[in-house]
Amino acid sequence: MSDENCAKPSDVALISKAVARAARRLGILEQDLAMISGVSNLENGAIPVQGDWNSFENATLFLRVHDLLDTFASGDAAVAASWLNSHNTVLEGIPIKLIRTNVGLRNVLDYLQSRRNL
Repeated sequence: MSDENCAKPSDVALISKAVARAARRLGILEQDLAMISGVSNLENGAIPVQGDWNSFENATLFLRVHDLLDTFASGDAAVAASWLNSHNTVLEGIPIKLIRTNVGLRNVLDYLQSRRNL
């Protein structure tokens, strides 16, 4: 893989810590986090973000989703986690299941951004 398709190790470490913290805060299971970040398998203590561009991009998109949820929930992680695990009629699915794919992650992010602009 060429260097232009890889994130810097320092960026990967920083984003990995933020993703792990956000996932813990929202009660996201390791298997879901692995799917969100595009990592085939996470074991306790594993880095949730790899150096490839797709994993890094998914991680940054996930962090944007987390930040918007945090804003909407006024910092209440339980409220944000509840929203993630509840069916959304506009999204036609449960957000935690939707964000397991890049397309679903983008759709959830777009939805949250559109709600922010109301």
